[in-house]
Amino acid sequence: MSDTATMNVSTYDDVMVDMILGYECNVKCDYCSVSDEMRTHNMSTVEALAELSRARSLGIRQVAFGGGEPTIRRDLFALVRWCKERGFYDIKVSSNGLMYSYPAYAKEIVEAGVNRFHISAMAHTPQLYETIMGLKGSLDLVVKGVDNLIALGHVPTLDLIIKNDTWQHLPDIIRFWAGRGVLFRHSKFRGLVCSRGYVQWQAAGITSGANRGRNTFSVPPLRVTWKGRSSSRPGKWSGRYPGILLRY
Repeated sequence: MSDTATMNVSTYDDVMVDMILGYECNVKCDYCSVSDEMRTHNMSTVEALAELSRARSLGIRQVAFGGGEPTIRRDLFALVRWCKERGFYDIKVSSNGLMYSYPAYAKEIVEAGVNRFHISAMAHTPQLYETIMGLKGSLDLVVKGVDNLIALGHVPTLDLIIKNDTWQHLPDIIRFWAGRGVLFRHSKFRGLVCSRGYVQWQAAGITSGANRGRNTFSVPPLRVTWKGRSSSRPGKWSGRYPGILLRY
């Protein structure tokens, strides 16, 4: 191996390339900040492969596919297979989980090479879910998707979106999804003023503890972490934008 190749591997082997494939989406969740004009901006397959090739040439072997809703792209399987064949060992997809409700789709994306699944979730009741996502039956579909992935041996990680009309239900939301067997990695705050967030969490019946730069809120035996951020501008928190089913 050349000195340059050695340098690239040692420098970038622990780096994950975050592939934002575009902003196309077939639903408009009520917290989404993506405009109709933004939704027209999407990478072509050629552009995506060029970026992946550049990342691999630097020694990067971890990739995350996001958007938008990456699972509605017809080329996602091909992109994932390309990565797997070229030595990417950590392949992550961030999604709303709806497409995984199709058993055949869930099976094919696992076989293509995805080994980490992150699913954005926002509520625990059909009514709340439908109000936020604007899709009838959306909660049942996401639950089916979670069950399908777990049956295939892949426990998804839940990216919990917390809003000003859902934080009051946080203990119930966590209990509901924990009962489905998902993992909790982090939370995303949308439309919620958090300058004194720990007070709101305590009001929701969640115990809190703090250390430098991070607050931890727990509902035993689970724990949800928040990186101590605050904002006086609701709706500006970063996050993934859920999508919708396509016919498969």
